[in-house]
Amino acid sequence: MNSQGIIYAPGVGREIARWVRAGHPCFDSSAVDVTRFSPHQANRRYLHERTRESLGRLYAMHWPGYQSETARGLRRMPLHERHIAHGAVMGELQGLERPLWFGAPALADAYDFRRPGWHDVVGREHRMVRESVGIIDLSGFAKFEVSGPGALDALQYAATACVDLGIDRATYTLFLNDHGGIEADGTVTRLAADRFLVVTPTSSRHRMLWLLRRRSRDYAATVADLTSGTAVLGIFGPGSRELLARVSPHDWSAESHRYFAGRRVEIADGFAYALRVSFTGELGFEIYCDADVSANVLDALVAEGSDLGLARVGYLALDSLRLEKGYRHLGHDIGPYDDPISSGLDFAVGWKKDTTFAGRDALERRALMPSTRVIHVAMQDPSVRLWGEESVCIDGQQVGRLTSGAFGYTVGASVGLAVVAADVDPDSARLSVRVRGDDQPARGSQAPFYDPAGSRVRG
Repeated sequence: MNSQGIIYAPGVGREIARWVRAGHPCFDSSAVDVTRFSPHQANRRYLHERTRESLGRLYAMHWPGYQSETARGLRRMPLHERHIAHGAVMGELQGLERPLWFGAPALADAYDFRRPGWHDVVGREHRMVRESVGIIDLSGFAKFEVSGPGALDALQYAATACVDLGIDRATYTLFLNDHGGIEADGTVTRLAADRFLVVTPTSSRHRMLWLLRRRSRDYAATVADLTSGTAVLGIFGPGSRELLARVSPHDWSAESHRYFAGRRVEIADGFAYALRVSFTGELGFEIYCDADVSANVLDALVAEGSDLGLARVGYLALDSLRLEKGYRHLGHDIGPYDDPISSGLDFAVGWKKDTTFAGRDALERRALMPSTRVIHVAMQDPSVRLWGEESVCIDGQQVGRLTSGAFGYTVGASVGLAVVAADVDPDSARLSVRVRGDDQPARGSQAPFYDPAGSRVRG
């Protein structure tokens, strides 16, 4: 430990000792876990550039949403050049370049604590998804194929939900560690009797590859990483069916393509696998195609979507959309220290499935005495901005914290997810959120503020 590390050394030593004794982190380790990095980021040239910036900015302004300027362009999605040509402002996650928004302003001119320069452009992208249709490049998703005669048994053990599904049916599930904490969440789709598609967040790729292979080692199953070779286009919004029908000969009605169902489709000049799921709270589809045909698919969608109000959408709008609906984000709202019960994700746990799953015994013990719960928070003053990590208070006393926050353009105010004490009733408590030292009035709710019944995504 040197430099700033001298300050952190006592706490680091204590937590490492507790970790060794317990066999798992005794705190939310997401922000300091080495697995939050891609292996590519261990490259010496990359580290030389990035370390100079990181150390040099130690006492500079730490803007919300700040994007490093050095060691960029390491990993690029298949449609990277298409995004740049259409004015994408890029950010990165684990060295992977992703569009934050499309158009002005430039990133360097947009940082602000109260009203960042991207507020209006992200708002337009958000509203286009809610009102018409948007395209989001989700190619960074971690994608794995688990196959073989023991694939079902391996995934039944690895996943909390029952994955003994019909062919081309999908389910949302969690993947736990041995202590009941959430290593990742995502979808599992059964492609054949002995073949499954597992999709998890971008940041979980290398952890999930290790976890799936570890969970499968006692079964006749193989795990293949499909991430780099497969592009994913998210088509979301009430106009998504109409747009897809223009570039594909298939019937995209609710009767022909049910919620949480997939199928192989002909699209543009190629083929893809279409999965009807959505992280935005709107009707939508994820289109999985080979990376080398993704540009053809994107161009066809853009050409046919101009009169539908089609928008290219970046990841800041996606974050705003998902927070209005209360969808959890790995690394912010859930992580290895959080269990499904306290996180409000117990619906993804298959308590009644015939087989056990990894972490079940520990989860049953943790479920007996939950100490926290997750609630939805919206600010009463629309000018107050939430970013995450703000304190949640009742009568000036802290009862929890925001795990993530963003401006909710449909709600008309900043919204967020918060972890609070288990005895807090969000629907009756007089909540406030401490923002820049002041306690600002807020609304709390057990249900999400946007479409709590989920009728739009299932429509």
